[in-house]
Amino acid sequence: VFTVSEAIADFVASDIILVGGTISALNNSGIHYTTTFTPTSNAEGACSVSVLTGSFEDLEGRANIVDSVFSFTSNTTGLILYSSGSTIFTKAMWQAAGSPTSFELGTGWTEIGTLAFKQTNIASITIPASVTSIGEGAFESCTTLTSITIPASVQIIGKEAFYYATNLTSVTFAAGSGLLTIGEGAFSSTAITSIIIPASVTSIGDEAFQWAGYLTDVTFIESTDGAAGITFGTDVFANT
Repeated sequence: VFTVSEAIADFVASDIILVGGTISALNNSGIHYTTTFTPTSNAEGACSVSVLTGSFEDLEGRANIVDSVFSFTSNTTGLILYSSGSTIFTKAMWQAAGSPTSFELGTGWTEIGTLAFKQTNIASITIPASVTSIGEGAFESCTTLTSITIPASVQIIGKEAFYYATNLTSVTFAAGSGLLTIGEGAFSSTAITSIIIPASVTSIGDEAFQWAGYLTDVTFIESTDGAAGITFGTDVFANT
């Protein structure tokens, strides 16, 4: 969305300088101009959308006097890299990368944020060993996700992280898992048939596996370091 401070006469798509993609038709509604940027397919790198000084004029013939540049990084190759700034991966970042359905997160991300993929159509994701937390509702209602491998670095799976991922049949915890907490309702209403709980787990929240109606095999790996055991919430395996 481009917003100007007053009515202008000659702002057109050709006034917009693009790097790394294309835009759809430019639509005008008063002082607001809208378009959709589509990153170049099967490519990665810097993208920018710019409107430079002198590109257009107002109704009195005065040109714009400030450059407007929006820069970001896009990757449509299936690998979403971490560059700098926040290490929490969000839905906005996924959308900026072209909303891929099968992809890998690059090393550097430390958390999959709250609701990051809720109700999206992702089919597969590779989570890097730098991630330590999967946020609340991160994969909620991801009905096209069928399997997930949780790297050993993950310590916390948040509340309802995979809730109602109704076609999720396989959850694998990587060897050497350091998982501590499986949050409330984390795998509720999934289609998993078996689960191996790592020895490191100390807490499983209320209803964590409730309504996982195909779950018939649960294995707990015995701790070898003298850990006190697991604290269970209520109805952890109810209706399974």
